[in-house]
Parts: sequence; C-alpha cells; structure tokens
Amino acid sequence: MSSQKGRLGILAPTVLINKYEDPLTIGEFVEKHEHEKIERGKHLDKGVLQALLESYFKRVEERQIVHMTVFLAFEPRVLHH
Repeated sequence: MSSQKGRLGILAPTVLINKYEDPLTIGEFVEKHEHEKIERGKHLDKGVLQALLESYFKRVEERQIVHMTVFLAFEPRVLHH
C-alpha cells in the first residue's frame, strides 16, 4: 500500500453555499440583501460538500473568513481501483 499525501483547499462565497435563516447576524443580513438574486436561486448545501470531501480525505475543516467559507481537506484516503 502506497502512502498518499496531499491537501485541498476550497474557497467559496458563503452566500453561495449557505441558505441564511432567521435570526440573522448583521453580516448575514447585509449579505442576504446585497445578493437578493442569488438568495432566490439554488444553493450548494455545505453539508453535501463537506460529506463529499470526507469521502476522499480523512480530515476536513470548515472555516468562515468574513463573507467567505474555506474548506481545508487533509490526508487523502486510499482509493481502490
């Protein structure tokens, strides 16, 4: 069995992966109203994205930086062909 190394980082605007629900923080309120067209559209569920990353990596971290969400994935799982 070979050792696999690697890391993956995904940076996305939080408004695209998170549907805001009341009660909103001030930042969420501003984001929601600045992006009304996006709010009416479809969102990628961040739970689905995190689950997908966890199927390929042993450790996945999610962090929010202002209006951006960062997913960091470490320690790739061994893929069987």
